[in-house]
Amino acid sequence: MPSPVFLYSENRAVNLAPPKKSPSENWEICVSANGAQSSDKINYFGTNESAEDIFDNLDVKKAPAVKELMQLSFGKSLEMCRDVRKGPVKTYLEWQMNLRTGQNASTALKFSGISGVPEKYDIYLVDTADNTIYNLRENPVISAVSGSDAEKKYRVLAGYPEYVKAALAPASLTKTLTYAHPNPGPGTNGKIQFRYNISAASQGTGKLTLKIFDLGGVKVLEKELDTNAVLFEWDCRNDKGKSSRTGVYVYILEYDGPNETKKIIDKFGITR
Repeated sequence: MPSPVFLYSENRAVNLAPPKKSPSENWEICVSANGAQSSDKINYFGTNESAEDIFDNLDVKKAPAVKELMQLSFGKSLEMCRDVRKGPVKTYLEWQMNLRTGQNASTALKFSGISGVPEKYDIYLVDTADNTIYNLRENPVISAVSGSDAEKKYRVLAGYPEYVKAALAPASLTKTLTYAHPNPGPGTNGKIQFRYNISAASQGTGKLTLKIFDLGGVKVLEKELDTNAVLFEWDCRNDKGKSSRTGVYVYILEYDGPNETKKIIDKFGITR
């Protein structure tokens, strides 16, 4: 039987070993970060029915570490080596995980105890730098690379699939997925496409509006778009059916929905 792990924190000894026998809603995942020169192996997150929504006796602050050494922690303003939230999960829960490697080398993140998370919950890790998503049930060991002074940030999400899926979906009207094409236009078919994305959680809901203005501020077009679609083709005619002249135009795509509100403002050109 493995010996319990204790950490001395704020004049108290805290047993960091998860309970051996616990209800299914009381679960904890141990996360270790292992590099070639150093490691940080005593970190936990999870839920417990007796936990509070604020920092309590189930949570443990992270002790300061030497800059050159590996350090993994949970939390934003308060860094913790154990972050336990109140269970059971009603929709989904999210933890911020921070990693400083202290070295320019690959680091292995290992998540132990995934099998203790109720099967009804999905559990994912998201690298916030490039939005890479890992299913921790399928990939409990992740390779991470960061510079010696850089700190990588991750999101850990656990909860019911429909809520986790919505939380993982990109927000509506992201800059890389919302644009006019071709620019300048129109294309060979005489049209310009306005491409856009609506998050999975918001598709088919809310109101998406496209407004086009010339540089003098005169409105050329205003149209409500389909939130289930991904593009709108404009024939370069104004609200009165007249062809728009060569020039630079400003367009505003604005989404107002039950889950989010977003606006994109950009320019495009028309050449005749």
